[in-house]
Amino acid sequence: MMITDNVNPIPIELWKWGIENRSGRLRTFPEDIIKLNLMPSNKATITARGIKFKGMYYSCEKALKEFWFEKARSNLLSKSDKLLDISYDYRKPNFIYVRSPDGRDFEKCFLLDPEERYSQKNIHDIEYLLAYEEWLYQKSQGNELQACVDLIADIENVVNRANDLASVTVDNRVSDNEKVAGIRGNRASEKAKRRDYEGFELAKRETPIPETVMPSKNSDSKENKSLQPDHLELLRKKRQEHFNEHRE
Repeated sequence: MMITDNVNPIPIELWKWGIENRSGRLRTFPEDIIKLNLMPSNKATITARGIKFKGMYYSCEKALKEFWFEKARSNLLSKSDKLLDISYDYRKPNFIYVRSPDGRDFEKCFLLDPEERYSQKNIHDIEYLLAYEEWLYQKSQGNELQACVDLIADIENVVNRANDLASVTVDNRVSDNEKVAGIRGNRASEKAKRRDYEGFELAKRETPIPETVMPSKNSDSKENKSLQPDHLELLRKKRQEHFNEHRE
């Protein structure tokens, strides 16, 4: 019929032809539903922490009433149950909207308090912020790994130096018997030294006795012997005198 009426295939001309030739009234929808269907759509996930979308967490009244988060924590939701169709405005990430299947209703979700640092930012700023935080985390992990590798290398260097010093001081050519003999000799020498300075000496003189009072080797002369009493001779004389007395 449009071809017969020579209607140009232009939206406005088609619209005018429909108004003139089609009976009935146009359908009307609330403004919010129109905007809901004009906004970009995506998928969000129900988790134990909240409804997750682009690294942010949201909640809504329906989620609290139906215990979505508790079910997610207890693994009572299937994979398909966890996925939600949402609409969002990239200029206002404080809210997302869970869409009904027919697109004629929605549930408004609010950004959770711990995620206030994302408020008053658009989606592009938040995506950049999340990417930057991930880069910082990976960088810190790399620094920690490098520090661990450096520590292991330092420990190995210390061990190698200690082994080198031990190999220099220990002569592997010396037999076990020689090592033991050396130990015994060192012990004997040490004991002799200890006896020398640990032994007791009472009335120890600090100064040596003068040579004038020390007897010399030539003191055993005949003259000195004559001055000493002969005990055997005296005993013999006493016995003789006693024998003579008894005879008389």
